[in-house]
Amino acid sequence: MNRVKPLILVTCALPGELAPFTRRLRSLRYVVPGRKYLLRGVLGEGEATRDVMVLYSGVGAGVAANALSKVLLQITPRLVLISGTAGALTKRANVGDIIIACNHGEESLQGHLMGIALNGTDLGISVWQKPLHTAEQVVSGVELKKRVARETGAFAVDMESAALARTVKKRGLAHAVVRVISDGLSDNIPLHYEIFIKENGFLSRPRLAGYLLSHPWKIPGLIAFTRQTHGACLGLAKVLEKMILAKA
Repeated sequence: MNRVKPLILVTCALPGELAPFTRRLRSLRYVVPGRKYLLRGVLGEGEATRDVMVLYSGVGAGVAANALSKVLLQITPRLVLISGTAGALTKRANVGDIIIACNHGEESLQGHLMGIALNGTDLGISVWQKPLHTAEQVVSGVELKKRVARETGAFAVDMESAALARTVKKRGLAHAVVRVISDGLSDNIPLHYEIFIKENGFLSRPRLAGYLLSHPWKIPGLIAFTRQTHGACLGLAKVLEKMILAKA
């Protein structure tokens, strides 16, 4: 990989989280031919264009931080946006809401991004600047979520942000965490996704397919949750595009 200097690097754990966003990029290509974890493209038109890279880091703090560390040996982004989905830890947070984590990155940058997201009413999306907790495993179900909220004081939960933010901070790079709520406080995630995640942090499709063949009653719930998550990620794509194009 040749050393390049993209304007903005956006991360998420799995490709589906940023699929609606990457579809907005022009001239999209893999940075390393044949390796689908790192993409580069152009956002915007005419003079209002931004050079953007997207990193799929894999699920979990360790693999995500390792993936990001390797990429940051090759590139020097002006801004890193740690993104993807998060689960609500309070009934105030609804599916599709955006959280800008107040416990990661510089407060001035968080405020700037909040201002961009809230400027105008065209998006119709609620944006929160609240604490985000990074857990070691999937947090699902109202009782567990309430317990995590009591113990951490967080507004939402994910599985990578803290480790990714530490990795970026060590290099002195501007960064912020911008995630979308994919499941509400009372939502149960339909599957224990940990058992389908490979050592590299990515989904084992054969393992998942085998499980669903033997547990077909799980399929309707999975389809509904996938649709819900996709709808939330459509909103995330709009917010990220707005932030990136407005960010000098």
